[in-house]
Amino acid sequence: MKKETFFFIILGILIIPIIINYVLLIPIPFNLPIIGNNVDWLSFWGTYLGGIIGAFVSFTILYLTLLHNKKEAEIERKSNQLLQLKKDLAERLSDINFMPLYIDTANDINVSSEIDRLNMLYKIHEQKSYTAKFIYDNDENELAKQFYKAYFDFICLFLAQINFLKNILINKRNKDELKLSVEEQIKNFPTIQYSLLILVNEAALKYYESEKEKLVLLKSSFL
Repeated sequence: MKKETFFFIILGILIIPIIINYVLLIPIPFNLPIIGNNVDWLSFWGTYLGGIIGAFVSFTILYLTLLHNKKEAEIERKSNQLLQLKKDLAERLSDINFMPLYIDTANDINVSSEIDRLNMLYKIHEQKSYTAKFIYDNDENELAKQFYKAYFDFICLFLAQINFLKNILINKRNKDELKLSVEEQIKNFPTIQYSLLILVNEAALKYYESEKEKLVLLKSSFL
């Protein structure tokens, strides 16, 4: 309860008896007939105002209880959302990994098997790209848009690397040329992965900290 509200309630409790006393001392205008004397009316007003105050107190307690429960439910909802966001961001960050694209060149490369594997990876990450694009195109949270835009850029590059490797596997018939071409293609993966991880990680951190700050502000307003 705000301090101003509490102050006015106390002030009202102190002033109301004075007002009633003053009203009872005012002569009845036009000699209107009345039932009972001042003591009777004082008793009536005490009972009447006591009932009103009791009802007001009960209503106030009910209102504050409902408000308290509503805020607690909102805090719990926001906390669960933040926990889910943390899991989602961790899952997206784990995607920034080119290891699934590595092909073992120490032995003869099974072209058919590798192409099938790359096709499967392509389908999985293509679906993720649709999700990321939908979010950054439609989410009103600017930090969410920034994160999913960075994540989408990674997915696009990942898909492009898959296509490069597939083209090598399809077009290179000589085993030595195939091995050298594959090794050349994948040797820069660690550098690409690191640079993308920094960008996406920074965007994820800003997004998460922003949502965490909103929860902190909500909890502080509850106190």
